[in-house]
Amino acid sequence: MSNGPHQPPPDYIPARPVPRGAEGRGVWRHWRLPLAIGGALVLAVGGLYLVTQSKRLTGGGALRANLTPEEMEQLRLLSVKQEAAFEEVRLARAQLTEADIQLLASALQAQEDYITARGALGKDNGRLDNLRRRYHTLRAEKLRGESDRAEAAALELAKTDPLRATEGIKRAQALEKEISEQWVYSGLAEPGRVARLDTRLRRLESEPVWRRTRDLETEGKKLVAEGRHEAAAAKFEESLEVERAFLAHYRDVRATEFDREDQLSVLRDTARSFPDSAAVDDLVRQASALEQSGRWEQAVPVWAQAVARFQELLTRHPRSALADRSRDRELTRRGHLAQAHPQVVAVEQQVATMRRQLAARQVVEALGQAVAAGSELRRLNEAYPGIFPPNEPLRQEVDFIVERQSTLTALLPTIDRQLTPLPGALALRLLNREVSQGLYAALVGANPSAQQREGHPVDSVSHPEAEKFCRLLGWALGAKVRLPTVAELARAAGDVSRAPSAQQAWTFGNGDGLNTHAVATSQPNAAGFHDLLGNVEEWTAADPKADEAMIAGGSVGWLAEPGFPAKSVPKREKSRILGFRILVE
Repeated sequence: MSNGPHQPPPDYIPARPVPRGAEGRGVWRHWRLPLAIGGALVLAVGGLYLVTQSKRLTGGGALRANLTPEEMEQLRLLSVKQEAAFEEVRLARAQLTEADIQLLASALQAQEDYITARGALGKDNGRLDNLRRRYHTLRAEKLRGESDRAEAAALELAKTDPLRATEGIKRAQALEKEISEQWVYSGLAEPGRVARLDTRLRRLESEPVWRRTRDLETEGKKLVAEGRHEAAAAKFEESLEVERAFLAHYRDVRATEFDREDQLSVLRDTARSFPDSAAVDDLVRQASALEQSGRWEQAVPVWAQAVARFQELLTRHPRSALADRSRDRELTRRGHLAQAHPQVVAVEQQVATMRRQLAARQVVEALGQAVAAGSELRRLNEAYPGIFPPNEPLRQEVDFIVERQSTLTALLPTIDRQLTPLPGALALRLLNREVSQGLYAALVGANPSAQQREGHPVDSVSHPEAEKFCRLLGWALGAKVRLPTVAELARAAGDVSRAPSAQQAWTFGNGDGLNTHAVATSQPNAAGFHDLLGNVEEWTAADPKADEAMIAGGSVGWLAEPGFPAKSVPKREKSRILGFRILVE
């Protein structure tokens, strides 16, 4: 059972009920004094700012206050008087002096003092705004003139001394900054001009950096030429660092070679890789000397060392110009050739036998040798990868003979009947007709002629294509085949002191000047050659390094006349009236 409510302690004071909203009034009583003081300060500072705004913009004198109406009127009249004096001077002079401008400044100052004394705001007075705008404009125009002159002088100086020219651009920048910050009512502030000056300045500042990286590159190349590769690598590294600084700060103000950093990296790594490359070259010389002395087995480990050293170069300096992976393959191939030397010699002997048999027109035997040699080449390639790559001449020759077995079986027994000894050089035999489309397609595998007819001369072939046909026919005949010279064709043509007869030459006189005729359908000349004049012009032998070659003999479009026609054309020339014939040595 409960004994009733607990008795409160002796010091207990009962709480009074709190009326609604009393908590908020308590907070307000706590903060109202600080808030009142803060508001008063804001109003005071704002008022002071508005009252002194014009003073701050023009640099006016001390604020005048507590003036009598008469004194205020005197200020207004002074402003009007000074403005009138300025107007009189402005109309009388073409160029204002500083003293003249001070007249307008005095008028502005007096008007500002007048407005301030009245307790009004400057922005509410139209005359004050007009005076301020005119004064700011005069000051800004003067600064703009100085800025223009400073920029012009800097640009002229930049032609000889870019570094000193930067001071002029900086001076122009400072003047433009003064216009935009102090003489704001002029309306002459030009952010675009400021940006252009900044671009000019940075461009001038970039010139020494741009020049420095190229000077360092030149020094590095000179050191390379002197064989001082370590010092050269250091120069290239320094040039690379300067180039990176240039790109980081000035890539937007002048034409930038964005691949230059890569180029310098290649130059640096190339210089650093020279010792490794020189070591490889020395090993190659050692291995080659051993091969020349017949010590092929001793050359094998030397080639292996050369391969290993070159692979170190590839790993350490992958961006070097000397890090050519095709050389790595060639070094490996040379090592395999040394290792498989007896077997390679055996294949070469088979190919030599094949050539002799082809030259003797022993077709069946030659084809048998070609098949055997091809089989051995494939076996060696499997055992020693890359020893005979597809572009290796020996492999190309054997593959061609094997692939053209049927063609050679039909060609070789008949080709000799179309070869006629060259007058005065009986060891040389010239094809007594132009190469036909059928013969060209049989060996090359394609007919490029504009109007395809098997028995007509092949046309639309360039000089390199004609030389390729000579190489293929040479493999087929087991002999050297080439294009004849102009002199050799002229010798075969014989007496050309008179124009050829219509029976001996297909020319414009007995045709339509466009369509060719079948080979060997004109009468042969005294030496047994057909169409040395007319039908198609013919390519002749030329210097491999030359870009042009002679074509001779005229064509179906030639107007027959005495002499042997010949002219020079680009080797890439192709025409429906341009073909060739071959000579066998």
